[in-house]
Amino acid sequence: MVGDNERWIIGDGKKISFWFDRWVNGQRIYDAIAPYVTNPRLLQDKVADYIDDGEWRLPTPRSLELQEVCNQILQVKLPTIEPEDKRVWALSESGVFSVKSAWGGCVQRNLRVDAQG
Repeated sequence: MVGDNERWIIGDGKKISFWFDRWVNGQRIYDAIAPYVTNPRLLQDKVADYIDDGEWRLPTPRSLELQEVCNQILQVKLPTIEPEDKRVWALSESGVFSVKSAWGGCVQRNLRVDAQG
């Protein structure tokens, strides 16, 4: 449950896995590109690898789906200074873990599972 409910705030991008950490709208890039990946072990990039002089430097997408992923990334604001990356709790607005927010996440998750049958 914890891994699904954490997200990253970008600082210098050196700690955040570009592909596997949740930093774009609380989602992992890998989940969107998995159908296009033949060997996930090769995906070792950090977010910092795609930032140059405070700007996003992304490869040219090869499909409409990948273009959408790039568009979502480009919406992520980069800091004007480069503090360290920060991992926060996604289930609270403050980003701080609390039992109340964890319980709320469990309840919501159970409601979704029950609704799906």
